[in-house]
Amino acid sequence: LAWSPDGSKFSIAIAEGLLLMDRNRSNQIQLIPNLFGISNFAWSADGKYIAFLAAVSRQAPPNLYTIQSDGTNLINLTQS
Repeated sequence: LAWSPDGSKFSIAIAEGLLLMDRNRSNQIQLIPNLFGISNFAWSADGKYIAFLAAVSRQAPPNLYTIQSDGTNLINLTQS
């Protein structure tokens, strides 16, 4: 679980990816489908991005990713 810098939203890892929701648990958005072992996620100070570790398969090593908090622009920063 990681709170946005302004405290209005939070992100949580689930089996199907990373969920983003409002503080009152409304407006759920699944940000990251099809990645495994999502962990160590954290919001940028301005609340625009979430960084996290994840793998493309259960056997693959994790990579460092960022995604915009609206669910767009997923970038693999390490590409192992």
